[in-house]
Amino acid sequence: MVNYDTSYQLGTGAGDSRRASNQYIIVHDTGNDNNQGPNSAANEASYMHGHWQDAYTHAIAGHDRVYIVGTPGYVAYGAGSPANERSPYQIELAHYTDPALARAAYANYVASIREYAVKYGIPLVLDGGGNGIKSHKWVSDNLWGDHQDPYGYLARVGITRQQFAADLANGIGASSKPADSTGGAKQVDFNSFNQARQLTGAIGIVWVTREGGAPVYNKPAPGSKTTQKQGQGTAWQVTRVDGNYYQIGINAWLAASDVVARIYTNNWTGTTVELTKDLYPTPTPQSHVGLGNKPLPKGSQWLVNDYKDGHVNIGGWVSVGDVRVV
Repeated sequence: MVNYDTSYQLGTGAGDSRRASNQYIIVHDTGNDNNQGPNSAANEASYMHGHWQDAYTHAIAGHDRVYIVGTPGYVAYGAGSPANERSPYQIELAHYTDPALARAAYANYVASIREYAVKYGIPLVLDGGGNGIKSHKWVSDNLWGDHQDPYGYLARVGITRQQFAADLANGIGASSKPADSTGGAKQVDFNSFNQARQLTGAIGIVWVTREGGAPVYNKPAPGSKTTQKQGQGTAWQVTRVDGNYYQIGINAWLAASDVVARIYTNNWTGTTVELTKDLYPTPTPQSHVGLGNKPLPKGSQWLVNDYKDGHVNIGGWVSVGDVRVV
């Protein structure tokens, strides 16, 4: 259950007095990398309370509570018109450098979004058509503006768009299980994933969470650390998992303790992939005869509807080694 704190809620005479229609829950992140300490959510709520005439949302999700600023059900100034008038609840996700605090804040964020969506009868569908949960990016793409949040920050803390959608639809506990029909990815349980597995092609993504960057190992062993590092917040495709190490290139491994992983294994359904080269899809995974008169272009993105024998079906079959997860 979410712990709501009203210490910074706007008082009488502050904030918009108009009722919002129950169409959208709009989700943001604070976008403030100058405020990423343990008190970041309280700092944001305090600032928003004092500067509400410029912009404010209904809530800010922190690691131990959700701060209420605007009164839920009424118009807030978080996404511009007409989005503001259509959203009885807009919420920000506070930034943290501590991965554990970031994940705790994310859990509060998801739980609060789900609670208010149910309260206002809004579908638990992310960035779809009609009523539902809308990212600020969706507002920019479909109504007005240029904000892209919250996807950049979510990626930094190891949450894909597919995972976010699944968590909103099902709750975090449900969507962390093997992927459901929406294609929500599962997170590796490092405690039970101890045996080496040779996996074909790109089978997931890791995000570097270690401050100062993650050391690169030339093999999956503690004594094989090199002087090379991959920067915090960077993302890498995984081609193999060996114990608690992820292979991201030839003689290049990252330790599980330095990253957050999303491993798709054999369930890619619902995942969006991007082609890494021009490709002719084939009618079966085993076929060498391409479909069509010209190849699908490198960089084009496709929704996966099936996986088999190291290939994904995007309307025809292509090798997982020739795509990357978006």
